Amino acid sequence: EMLLEVAARPDSGAEAAFDIPEDDAVSEVAAMAPPEQDALASEEPMPKVELEDLIQLRSSDLRWHSWTTMSARLERKLWDSEQQEERNELQEAHSSTRGTCDLSTDWFR
Repeated sequence: EMLLEVAARPDSGAEAAFDIPEDDAVSEVAAMAPPEQDALASEEPMPKVELEDLIQLRSSDLRWHSWTTMSARLERKLWDSEQQEERNELQEAHSSTRGTCDLSTDWFR
């Protein structure tokens, strides 16, 4: 715009540098405008989001979070119970073999 103003002044001597007719210059400047502005102007306005919709979305997020948290807790309990079962089995195996060693055998003497 500033260049066009300078070129339009009769005392600037810049008219010779710009041989573009005024209508072409205006259309050229208009063509330099970002296309997003034209697209946004032609689009319909975005619909307003109702408070109830936001509450519903938030509650579904909370349900998902609580479900995944509950699922993780159940998996942890299952893993803990499996680990406890393995520990119990090892303890039973260890305690059952503990009494079978006969110290009176000749092998230990």
